[in-house]
Amino acid sequence: NTGGIDGSVSTTNMTRTFDTGANYIFNGTATQITSSGLPSTVNTLSIDNSAGVTLSKSTTITNDFSLTSGSTANLGSFTSPNNHKAKTITLDGAVQSSGTWGGTGSAALNKSALYFGGTATGVVNISSTTCTTGYWTGVASTDWKEPANWCGGVPTASTDVIIPAGTPFQPTIGASTNALAKNLTINALATVTLSTTTSSLNISGNFITNGNVSGVLGSSIIFSGTVTQSIGGFTTLGNVSMTKTGGVATLTGAVNAAALT
Repeated sequence: NTGGIDGSVSTTNMTRTFDTGANYIFNGTATQITSSGLPSTVNTLSIDNSAGVTLSKSTTITNDFSLTSGSTANLGSFTSPNNHKAKTITLDGAVQSSGTWGGTGSAALNKSALYFGGTATGVVNISSTTCTTGYWTGVASTDWKEPANWCGGVPTASTDVIIPAGTPFQPTIGASTNALAKNLTINALATVTLSTTTSSLNISGNFITNGNVSGVLGSSIIFSGTVTQSIGGFTTLGNVSMTKTGGVATLTGAVNAAALT
C-alpha cells in the first residue's frame, strides 16, 4: 500500500498492535511511506520497491536493513541524534561497511545516490559489519568512486584492495579519477578497467594479478611509495610509471604497456 502500515491496516473500530521484534517488508510498485504505524523499533526492515520508500519516522532496526537492486530509501531529514539506526546494512544481497549511510545530499560517510537518492539529508548509522574493508562488492555500479561498491568505503592509499569475480558489476576507473590502493589483488576472472586517458591507478604495495587489468591508451598505472613491492605480470594499452622514493619493485611476471617510465 502506498500509505504504508497506516494504509494497509485501518484503525477504524480496532486496535492495532505491531511487534517491535517483527520483520517488515515494503515491496510495492508505487511510491510508499512507512507511516506512523511502523514501530520505532523493528527487527529487520526490507525495501524492495524501485519506486522508492520514504521512512516516515526515526527508525531503529535491531538487525539488518536491506535494499534490493533498484530499490531506493528516502531517509527524510532524520539526522543525529535522531537518525535511523541499524546493526547491519545489505545492498543487493551484499553486506556493506559500518558507519553512516545516506544520499548525496546528506553528511553521511558513505553516500549512495543509487540507493538513497540525492536530496534527503537523513542518515542511518550502521553499528557493525561482517565484510572486510577494501573488498569490492560491485552492487551499485562499475564506478570505483562509489562507496556502495565497497566494504569500508572507497579505498585510500592505506587500504588493501581485493577485486573478486562474479560481482554484479566489475570496477571501472573513470575520467579524472586517481584510484588508490596499498596491496591490490585482482582475483581470477575479475577485471579492473581504466576507461579514459585521465584514468589512473596508484598502487603503493604489492600487485597480484590473477585476473585482468584493462587500460586504454593514455591511462596510467603508477607504482609509488617507499616499501618493497612485488608486481605481477599484466598487459595494458596504457602507461606504467614508477615514482617510488624508496624500496625495490620486483617484477614477478611480464609487463606489457605502451610506455614504462
